[in-house]
Amino acid sequence: MTKDKDKQSTKPTKGKQSAQAPTDAAQTATPNQAATAESATSGHHAAAPSESAKKGGGLRDLFKWVGITIVFVAIAVLGVQYLTTEVIGNDTVVGTSMNPTLAPDDKVIILRHKKITRNAIVVLDAPDEPGSYYIKRVVGLPGETVEVKDEKLYIDGKQVAQPYLNDAFMRQAVKAWQTTHDTVGQGVSFTDNFKLKEKVPAGHYFVLGDDRRVSHDSRDFGFVKKSAIRGVVALRYWPLNHMKFF
Repeated sequence: MTKDKDKQSTKPTKGKQSAQAPTDAAQTATPNQAATAESATSGHHAAAPSESAKKGGGLRDLFKWVGITIVFVAIAVLGVQYLTTEVIGNDTVVGTSMNPTLAPDDKVIILRHKKITRNAIVVLDAPDEPGSYYIKRVVGLPGETVEVKDEKLYIDGKQVAQPYLNDAFMRQAVKAWQTTHDTVGQGVSFTDNFKLKEKVPAGHYFVLGDDRRVSHDSRDFGFVKKSAIRGVVALRYWPLNHMKFF
């Protein structure tokens, strides 16, 4: 503090003193004491900021926090926008082509950059209906041949399991089809036999709906470009009692 500095500067020097020393010492001490008092007085006045200074500091702090808040809100908004356009998507199922796995009005979360594998459920741009989306299951991968015979799926000539189908649903679907199309008693299969004449091209996929009797899929509109696939279904979150990860 100022007083401490003043004390150090007024420490007397050792040595002989003349008769005038007391007078000189007294005279020398007087200015220092005055300086000390002045410093103390000056320090007292500097410690009391004016009301306008207080108000100015408060406004600066307010503007600072408002600026910080705006920056964080902007980052949050941009982050959410990036996630919803580049990372994840939220879609609602329309139609019955993915029964029994997904029902109409089910709500799903898709991942836009997840690897596309066999049996993955994907949301894609409708090849024959611009502005619309289809939800289907990937059956054939690039470079593969695809065939269905007697309800069995063959990839490159080898039978591949279809765990997403079950006999009870298949019989129900066939019966509903026969009733609707007045073909009761006639031979109707759940999946009509077919065999691709060519391999799935590079960068493309062959997709089917799980309800083969009603699904509009690659058997009708052909192969699907990878760029047309918006994402892979990762979660059904609605209805809550049917929540499921895929």
